[in-house]
Order: sequence, then structure tokens, then C-alpha cells
Amino acid sequence: MSSNTEATELLDLVRSINHQINSVLNQYYAPYGLTRPQAIVLTEVEHGGPVSLSTLAQRLNMTTSNLCLIAQRLEKSGFLLRQRDPSDQRSVLLEGTGKTHELIGQIQAHVDGMVRLRLNHTDPENFDKIMEGLRLLNAVMAKEEDRRNTHALGN
Repeated sequence: MSSNTEATELLDLVRSINHQINSVLNQYYAPYGLTRPQAIVLTEVEHGGPVSLSTLAQRLNMTTSNLCLIAQRLEKSGFLLRQRDPSDQRSVLLEGTGKTHELIGQIQAHVDGMVRLRLNHTDPENFDKIMEGLRLLNAVMAKEEDRRNTHALGN
């Protein structure tokens, strides 16, 4: 990156895209009384199957204590089941319910529709450029994350 201006523009674009996606997603969470972090937890549990609290906290880059509070609220709302891991009684497993499965399915269908609607009028060449740019950005960011993690471990 050759200048601070480009870095600022990149961050502004990512923030703008993130804000637009979150605005759409919040429309689907709100009727269920869910917050964005709660919806993220539910999505991860739905796609990842039963998962330990500590593993999920790592995946989502959250503290275990914050995730525990979110999980308790989601359990009270009927979205999550929390149970002891039979192979390790110290560990708590989180599992989605039928209510979770239904909600995440609806949200995914709405999000897919929202993306298609917004990109419907984009010609195939520009769509390919968008996808190529996003894949490249993701790869660059993941590589830097791996480098930092390796450096932090002293390798």
C-alpha cells in the first residue's frame, strides 16, 4: 500500500460494506429480539454443530466469559442447548435447537436474496472482478494473520 490515503479508503470501504450488510441483517434479527453478537453465535453453532464454549470463543475471537453470557441468554430464549461434554465434564457444549435451525435458514435465504438483488444489475465481468478482489483481500488478510500468530508463538 503506497499511502495512508489508500489505507484509509480501504478501511472506509470495508466499514461501509460491513455497515450495509449489518443493516440488512439487523432487520431479520430484531423481530426475534436478537443482537448481532447473538446472531453470530447462533450462525456459528448452526454451521459448526455442537461445539465447546471455549472452542467457539476462540473461533469468534470473544472472551469465554462474554460468550457464556450470550449463551445463557440464547438458552433462555430457546435458541441454544447447553450441556456438559460427556467426554470432559469440565467443558460445556453448545448446540442449536429447531428454533435456531429455522431462524438461520430464514436469515440465509434473505441474505442470499439481498445480495442477488444488489448484484443483479452487475455485468458478469464486473461481478468476477468483485469476487476476485474480495478473494485476494481475504487471502492477504489471512496470510498476515497467520504470520502474526506464528510470530506470537515464537516460531
